[in-house]
Amino acid sequence: RLINIIMNWKYGIILTFVAFASLMGTLAYKSINTKIEMVSEEYYKDEIKYQNVIDASHNSGALSSLVQISQQNRDINFVLPSELVPNAISGDVQFYCAYDQTRDLTVPLKIDSNGHLQYDQSKLKNGTYQMKINLVTDNKTYYLEKDLTIN
Repeated sequence: RLINIIMNWKYGIILTFVAFASLMGTLAYKSINTKIEMVSEEYYKDEIKYQNVIDASHNSGALSSLVQISQQNRDINFVLPSELVPNAISGDVQFYCAYDQTRDLTVPLKIDSNGHLQYDQSKLKNGTYQMKINLVTDNKTYYLEKDLTIN
């Protein structure tokens, strides 16, 4: 008799609805508390300006060589092409971490007279970064992207 009461259709339907409502409530709670990061807070403005990045990439392709990047010990070394060295250069390097916005870092370029820049990578946490290098010299912009893994 007890089994007949437990296996009664009305209790089965009620149990199914309660389980379904609990599952939906759990999913709603988790989706509300999920952190969503955008690549940029001003995504649409950046999209309109992207033609400038395309032009700067073409300028970089016209150089005799690209910016040379190497890792030694705990340093990242940048070497500029020879035709950029005698000019006054400004710009920055953005270390972009696709999976964690808090790891993003932008560093101003401080290039020596030989066209070298050395950056201590201890300020970066271990992970994979996309370096976005922006150079400006003689009113001409240059842009280069390169992947970097910090161990």
